[in-house]
Amino acid sequence: MKLSGLSLLALFTSLMSCSNELDLLNIADPIPVVYFVMNPDEPAYHLTLTKSLSGVGNGYDLAHDPDRVFYQSADIRMEGWMNEYKVWEEKFNLTDKIKNPGIFPESPGYCYESPNDFYPNQNVGILPNGYHQITHFRLVLNLEGALGPILATIPLIPMPQRKFPATPLKVLDINPDGSNYKAVIKFDPDYVKYCELVCLFRYQEYQYDRTWLDYSVTFQLRKNIMIIDDEAATFIDSDLFLNKLAVNIKPVNDTITRKFKSLDLIFYVGDQNYADYNNSYINTGNNDAPPIGNISNGYGMFTMARTIKIEKNMIMSPRTLQLVSTSDITKKLGFVRW
Repeated sequence: MKLSGLSLLALFTSLMSCSNELDLLNIADPIPVVYFVMNPDEPAYHLTLTKSLSGVGNGYDLAHDPDRVFYQSADIRMEGWMNEYKVWEEKFNLTDKIKNPGIFPESPGYCYESPNDFYPNQNVGILPNGYHQITHFRLVLNLEGALGPILATIPLIPMPQRKFPATPLKVLDINPDGSNYKAVIKFDPDYVKYCELVCLFRYQEYQYDRTWLDYSVTFQLRKNIMIIDDEAATFIDSDLFLNKLAVNIKPVNDTITRKFKSLDLIFYVGDQNYADYNNSYINTGNNDAPPIGNISNGYGMFTMARTIKIEKNMIMSPRTLQLVSTSDITKKLGFVRW
């Protein structure tokens, strides 16, 4: 392949440049980017809406322009259907929430909220009047300048049930001697295609004014838990638990003391859309292809997730607390043994 003198000059100039700024050179119609994980176990639903960038200039600067990131108006509705009949509808409204904007403008314009009419009723899908059972949900967006409505449909995921331990355990007891914590849930395998175990860890940090300030951190313990028939089973061993703490809690200096309060162990399950989306990130980690989504006339994902708390407000056994306080992995976190 031959390169003209102009092409060679352009190539040489790009190789010699020290700039890490990316210029966007094509002009194209924006494409809606929608992310909505519907969790019926939360008091409200949150949806993020932006649009793809295009233009001439530095991409970082373009992303700071709200007009290039946000839509001026959006009509967003979620519908509940019983087979071929629509039996329920809820509208989303724009909020003033700023959810990890990254390089985008730190101004409201892309987070929408809708109240959860079913919360905290675990029988989501059964309408308050009791006359209809929702079988699937549909997301409908009408945007200014869009060629047509943006649509996506998902089935209802029935609530999983805890199977093991059969009764709540209030003490987490894991040690290097091989004692592990095991958990099992049961669900409908026709709908649940993804499962992970999450920990909500609460602790206090001593302040210079001699008070204790509350903190909490949520992190993933097990990802892509194997699903066999209608069950998902996993365990927590000492190395796993200690390493997760060390990664998700910052180390302290000698003047800071922390003490553990409690933790929750939570199973997080999702449908096929959620499984495909997570697996696409793993398989295309070098960004050769965009993550898989199910939004028609746009990018992104509409999916359902359910959460089931296996244990709530657990404490650690004395020997587990001793391990957290003295282990080479976690002793720099500053937790005391009382």
